[in-house]
Amino acid sequence: MKLEREEIFFINALDEATGVIAKDCLVSPRTITFLVKNGEMGKTIGTKGQKIKSLSKKLNRRVEIIGFYDDPKEFFAKAMPDIEIKEVKKEDSSLVLRVNSTDKRKILNETGKFKRIKRLAERNYSIGSVKLR
Repeated sequence: MKLEREEIFFINALDEATGVIAKDCLVSPRTITFLVKNGEMGKTIGTKGQKIKSLSKKLNRRVEIIGFYDDPKEFFAKAMPDIEIKEVKKEDSSLVLRVNSTDKRKILNETGKFKRIKRLAERNYSIGSVKLR
């Protein structure tokens, strides 16, 4: 995975504000999403979210923090806590998430967040795509 100059800039801004170096970063016009090691989530967010609120104000964008886990199923479960993932299966170069129809509708209602989570997974778990079933 190769980071772009803008992503490196924002990773450095997170490091300066929180003392945590992100594993990955996605930049969109309204949101910056950071992927940090699971054990560093609390340090990154700060007491009552103060560090992230301050960084968000400084960068003039919404800041989103997602924890990295070695297991892709745990990654998706923690990134989308209100969704029950029944199964995560690797098929060829794709990762298939099996969820019930109610949860699938919830995911489709939050397509922006799901797209960011999916992109982080594709970049950090060496998979070609993520599919819902």
